[in-house]
Amino acid sequence: MKKLQCEMCGSGEFVKDGDFFVCQSCGMKYTTETAQKMMIEGTVNVEGTVTVDKSADLAKFYEIARRAREDGNNETAAQYYNMILAQEPTSWEAYFYATYFKALQCKIAGIGNAAVSITNSLESVFQLINKNESEKLSCINEVVRKCTEAVDLLYLNEKNHYDGIDQSIKDQYTAGYIATVQNIITILYVAGDCIEKIFADSEIKKYAVDLWKSTNEKYSNMSGSASQSGGLLIDTYAIKVGKYDIGYLRERCRHVRATTENSYQAGVGCAIPLGIIMGLFFGGFLWVVLAVSEVSMSTCWGWSIGVAVVTMLCVTMGKISDEKSDKKKSNARADLLEAVINEYENKGR
Repeated sequence: MKKLQCEMCGSGEFVKDGDFFVCQSCGMKYTTETAQKMMIEGTVNVEGTVTVDKSADLAKFYEIARRAREDGNNETAAQYYNMILAQEPTSWEAYFYATYFKALQCKIAGIGNAAVSITNSLESVFQLINKNESEKLSCINEVVRKCTEAVDLLYLNEKNHYDGIDQSIKDQYTAGYIATVQNIITILYVAGDCIEKIFADSEIKKYAVDLWKSTNEKYSNMSGSASQSGGLLIDTYAIKVGKYDIGYLRERCRHVRATTENSYQAGVGCAIPLGIIMGLFFGGFLWVVLAVSEVSMSTCWGWSIGVAVVTMLCVTMGKISDEKSDKKKSNARADLLEAVINEYENKGR
């Protein structure tokens, strides 16, 4: 008999694993029946085109992959969807879930990259659906549903990790946390982008609008979305929605204006109390130091009060300056939204 040779990579190294022969080089699996056919000794004379029917193997791979998917066995699901993809590269299901389940196996430090890998797969997934599937909307719904589940899971893990960081060093990780959360939510934003682009000639593209709206709402409820970059991301998709629903964009503009003013008033309102507290702290600290040094009481009080007043003024004015800067940035966002609204309205006339 011939030596068993892998059709995918050419390797002849196999091990028996249950009902399968597994290639040690690429992981391709063959049923016992298939392996026996591949090792038949001699030459078989046939007429016409010879076609190797792997449908039985594919059916088994799909069955195992889907069972693993339902059981939450991410590793097995990813393995078998990769095997399916090697034999059926036009399968949107295999292409999507091979990436999806690999991403879900990530460690905490890899959450951001895992989210990016799912995002990067979406355009090809939706193109395969558009090209090969008759029940397009059903497939799209499945992809969006699983993406939503991935977003919820990855965000929960990232937030729990961030919340568990010691307060004394937490600020060092805030920027990274905000960036990772944006990577996670971008999965759903890009899903909407792909739907609008790939199904542009179909009513299906309107599905993107509802997805962008729900994603904006979801992101607004996530910690970290209140940052300037988070607000800009929500604004960007409010503008996209505005092409189809101008009322939604107007409401977003009003929300940015109102939130900006409320935040400014609250920040300015706490500036003076914060200045007083910091002034008393540093003034009191200096008084203790001078008193121990046997400096005269008049000198002690004079320096302490002076430091307290200067500290209070510096802290108060610094806080107000920061609030004004933030207000200016937020108002600039609202001005941009108003400009886009005017542009859309002029085009509609």
